[in-house]
Amino acid sequence: MLKKILLIIIFLLFLPFVLASTVDVTPSAKTNEDLTITVNPDAMGVNKFYYIYQEFVNSSDILRSISTFPYPDDIGYTEETVLYGVSSGWGTGDYYVSVYSYSITDWIKKYFDVTQVICYDVSLGFQFSVPNLECSSSKPKYCDDGELIHNCQICGCPSDVECQASGVCLNIPEVGQNTKSMSKYSNQETFLISNWDWKNVLQYIPVTTWTGNEGCSKGYGTPDNVCVYPTLIYHRESYSKYDIDSIIYFMQLYEPSKVALIQPPEVGTYRLEELLIANPGLGAGIAKENIQRTYTYNDYFSYWETFDTIVYVEDDYELALLASTYASLLNAPLVIKDANLDLHEIFVGRNVICVGSVSPAGSSCSEQYTLETLRQKYKSKTGTNKAILINPTDWDTGVVRGSFPTDKALTIGKLYTKTSLMAPILASAKHELLISTTKTDKDKIDNYIQPSLSGISYLTIMASEKSIPQRAFMETRGTMKLYWALDQSLYADTNGDHKPEIAAGRIAGISSSDISSYIARVLFFDRFRKTNRVMFMASSFGGTMEFWVKNLMSAFKDLENSGYYIEEDMTAEESYDFDPKNWEDKELIFYVDHGWAYWQGIDYDEIPELKNSLVVTAACHGAETFTYSSFWAHSIRKGAIGFVGSVSITFWSVSLDWFLRNIYHKDYPTIGDAFKDSYSVDIDTSAMTTLIGDPTFDLNTKSPKCFDIGDFCWVNDNCCHRQQCELFTCNYCKEFEKGCFWDTDCCDDLPCKVATCGYQRKGQNCWFNEDCNPGLRCDGFMFWAECKDCRIYGEPCTWDTDCCGDEECKMSTCGLQRRYDKCAFDEDCEGDLKCTAGNCGCQERNSFCWSNSDCCSGLECKGFLWWATCKIKPKPKSGGGGGGGSCFSGDMNVLLENGIQKKMSDLKIGEKVLTFNPDGSTEYVEVYAFLDHAPNKIINYLVLETNHGELELTPDHLVFTKKAGVVYGARAMDLKVGGILLKVLDDTIVEATVLNIKEITKTGAYGPATRGSGTIAVNGFLASIYAASHPKGIYVPHSFINILFKPLSELTKVNDENITPQEGIHWYAEWLKEVFCPILPPGSHQCSNLK
Repeated sequence: MLKKILLIIIFLLFLPFVLASTVDVTPSAKTNEDLTITVNPDAMGVNKFYYIYQEFVNSSDILRSISTFPYPDDIGYTEETVLYGVSSGWGTGDYYVSVYSYSITDWIKKYFDVTQVICYDVSLGFQFSVPNLECSSSKPKYCDDGELIHNCQICGCPSDVECQASGVCLNIPEVGQNTKSMSKYSNQETFLISNWDWKNVLQYIPVTTWTGNEGCSKGYGTPDNVCVYPTLIYHRESYSKYDIDSIIYFMQLYEPSKVALIQPPEVGTYRLEELLIANPGLGAGIAKENIQRTYTYNDYFSYWETFDTIVYVEDDYELALLASTYASLLNAPLVIKDANLDLHEIFVGRNVICVGSVSPAGSSCSEQYTLETLRQKYKSKTGTNKAILINPTDWDTGVVRGSFPTDKALTIGKLYTKTSLMAPILASAKHELLISTTKTDKDKIDNYIQPSLSGISYLTIMASEKSIPQRAFMETRGTMKLYWALDQSLYADTNGDHKPEIAAGRIAGISSSDISSYIARVLFFDRFRKTNRVMFMASSFGGTMEFWVKNLMSAFKDLENSGYYIEEDMTAEESYDFDPKNWEDKELIFYVDHGWAYWQGIDYDEIPELKNSLVVTAACHGAETFTYSSFWAHSIRKGAIGFVGSVSITFWSVSLDWFLRNIYHKDYPTIGDAFKDSYSVDIDTSAMTTLIGDPTFDLNTKSPKCFDIGDFCWVNDNCCHRQQCELFTCNYCKEFEKGCFWDTDCCDDLPCKVATCGYQRKGQNCWFNEDCNPGLRCDGFMFWAECKDCRIYGEPCTWDTDCCGDEECKMSTCGLQRRYDKCAFDEDCEGDLKCTAGNCGCQERNSFCWSNSDCCSGLECKGFLWWATCKIKPKPKSGGGGGGGSCFSGDMNVLLENGIQKKMSDLKIGEKVLTFNPDGSTEYVEVYAFLDHAPNKIINYLVLETNHGELELTPDHLVFTKKAGVVYGARAMDLKVGGILLKVLDDTIVEATVLNIKEITKTGAYGPATRGSGTIAVNGFLASIYAASHPKGIYVPHSFINILFKPLSELTKVNDENITPQEGIHWYAEWLKEVFCPILPPGSHQCSNLK
């Protein structure tokens, strides 16, 4: 009884505290919002009033009430709502609600804060504030909790625009054939945009340049069905740091009727419109009313009258570059995922062509492409023979830092950057194929692009030296270092002779302004006045250069009969400073003398404004550097249409003589063709010279040029291009497969083979292998011999000539034998492999042997005659030996779940790596152990070189390949050149072709084990975590080995991500060897390699 009384007393004592009043404030608030205050009174009651105080006020004024409200005495919840904000006198700061509780005889306080929320709108060209939860004067902008959004349901739309469900104001063009609304364009219109946001630039490519049948502006040297307007991209680094000099100069010459300024107001540029309006001399002289801002959704889609197809691309710069050219080809809008045009309403009822890993909201993809498949589609659809090579990382890798003063604005600091951004303009206008690479090593670039150059006649490289190297060391002569011009001697060389088979040139510039204005001059060359003035300048070397140039000039005298004016300025003085006025108003400027990277007869900053001049300098260093003072770059910036010069010290550049003759006398179609056919690999002539400019450009010279059909001639050079001198008369050269006697009878440097021009095709008659196209062999006897496919590695053969390339016929198959292949002599085996016991390479455990030398390291030959096999050598009693294993090299990379690439040697147990499943899906799976971990062990690896990278692994490791549509595991040693590996590329599994296989030796071996499917992506290639050797007729599939390791996977638990694996082969793998050895047939390799 006493216990119950005590409990009642305790309960009564604590009751006031249990039932004490509480105060809650929801939420901690922002200005112009409702504040809800909830008070829970207790049984003893509370004061009928509660108060709101501002924190940190004078303590003597602490009871100053900002607001009071009546409150009933009855027990229960009661809510009162207060509307407060700046307009009602509340300021930002800290506040609290206070109510007096009689039960605890004290004040109960609840703190909250008031913060001001406001949005800023710049859509009218200046910044103004928008209160929270209110509409901007620029419909349909709405301030939603500090974020300015489109909300036409609340704010409405301009009178002529419809409100869409997503909140935007947009008039959607009708569904119909993709057709432009030509009322939006004027004949001399120019589009101007900054390079600040690549998405903004690329989305407008199909607006300014497209393939269609509309009555529109046409370009120079573009297909007849292409519409093109100048697209000028100025370089912008900040509000006041930008470059527009060369664009202003272009506009002064082009005189546009209208400038469409594609510039969101938030990307404003200091004094930009002032420069456009200012009189020529300072600005472009454009009337203010002819400058039209265009940047909204409606502005963009209104360029189409109707469209039924749209291109939708992943938010990936490299993909979007190519997608913009495809959208241009289809005359379709381009929408980039999550960019400002990504509105679900625009996709409804239309064909959506998806590029990359995207799917349109509320719709589906009618076609879907990866980077490579879209490239193939574009090439097939256009049938183009032109390509542009770019490096999409040139926003970073191409940057040259410096302080470069501009004429029209302030200094800029990032030079030779974002060159790739201009490539879609030229590609769309001339139907050129974009080939992109992120590699910066010259040889890796060359290996990557060569397969894409099949059928390509013109290659334009749009990149700086840092992104795609322009030169490479050749040799030292005395104290002088000589360099190859890589554009011609490597990238355009398809047969390894350092001579271009493809006409190549490079487009680059100090800034985007220089590059885009250059492209505009090329595309609208016929809109400018031709000067028809040619200048020859020469000095130094005791008058030798003067003598040579005067002889060259004599060949140009006939140009005067065609309206050309020939000028000269020559002297024997060394390193003469010529008058810069010599460069003014010239079509051709030819300079012969000494030279430096910044000086070619005049300094780089003395170059006057040029009138689409072709600048040719037979001097050292003219095209060597990419700096703020590079002479070639300033020539392009000042208006040159092309620049030919040397990438290093050069010698007697006599080939430039032939370059000019090809243009002015031989009727060559382009400057690229003229330069290609004049290029020489002789270091004493022009191996160091390069062409800066569009190789597809036609200078359109107006001279007699050459003798025509039927004219008298002495030699082929007297006759026009694609003609020959035959019996002292110019006649047409012989086309492909036409009859001939000599190589000189044939056009385009075709050889005369079996009395016809060109190499013989499959099934045609031949005398020798050299008569057949590459990849074919001459098979048969005398008149019955014909060109047939050569045999690739591994195919049966009788003679060495049956095999492709330099392959030899060994053991009745093409190619040197690889490890474990049959052999008769050491010469049958590739590399350093020896022929042992009838097989290339050492014999594995339990394999047949004759002597100890036949067996691999750690094994010895045990047994008698035909029953002898390789066995494990006994371990020395003094210490333990290391086991064998099959693994990856430590330099291989795996992809972690956080997106980081990690070297195999740094991988830890517990980390999750990219793997794949039998259904083709990928997932990140935990590494639960290492089946082999030997950082200090020396291992022989196979290197599988593919068109998508390399993979280093031991010969018996399983990788996944594909044949006849079936994916299966195969040992690395069983793969042949031309075989297929599977690789994860851009979240897609693609096929990688094996281009070469070689052996290397490295220290360190690593075999991580993953749960689940037992797979791993190494350098992106799909591989098993296991290795398995098998004799003829016996195959241990990956799935079976994975079952054997299932118990280990299930029972092994990982508790610490930093567990360091023990060195050597895992005990479980060793145990499996012992279990399975006795049941495998004699000669099996599994016993030593099952892992």
